[in-house]
Amino acid sequence: NLTVKAGGDITDSGKVAVTGTTTLNAGTSNIALNTSTNDFSTVAVTAAKKLTLVDANALNLGASTLSGAVGITSHGTLTLMGNLNAGTNKVTLNAGSGAINGAYTVTSGSASLTGSTIGTAARPYINASGLLTLKATFAVNDVSANLRGPTDLEVTVSSAPGKVLLNGTVIYP
Repeated sequence: NLTVKAGGDITDSGKVAVTGTTTLNAGTSNIALNTSTNDFSTVAVTAAKKLTLVDANALNLGASTLSGAVGITSHGTLTLMGNLNAGTNKVTLNAGSGAINGAYTVTSGSASLTGSTIGTAARPYINASGLLTLKATFAVNDVSANLRGPTDLEVTVSSAPGKVLLNGTVIYP
């Protein structure tokens, strides 16, 4: 396990590998762990402004609260194990050819989720005040979205879609 509490930015200058849980607290500063060979098991952010996180393979994200934008890239399945709250800031989750799954709520301004499948194990809930973009190669499975204010929804699925609920109403397919 690794716990980091810093009075400034948390950054990497090379590969970071942690087999247990990584807990990060940068207070009102940024976290940038963006080396492509990073290898985390589970990461949770208790406080930070902006988060940029890259993992070389599958990644579990624990409950995380941030006051700035979030960008997470996992080169495998990205499992959200708790809620991700970025307030009104942008959230970008990219699992590449892996799935994005878990029972979670993402609270954000605009949100973009990209993966082979979104919502594989449980219905994710997206609470966004800006553009919501869902891009999946195989399926979007029962994603619930609450769009606050004048917002847009973009759904791109290559094949076998599930359904997307917007404010409780099935809108896709």
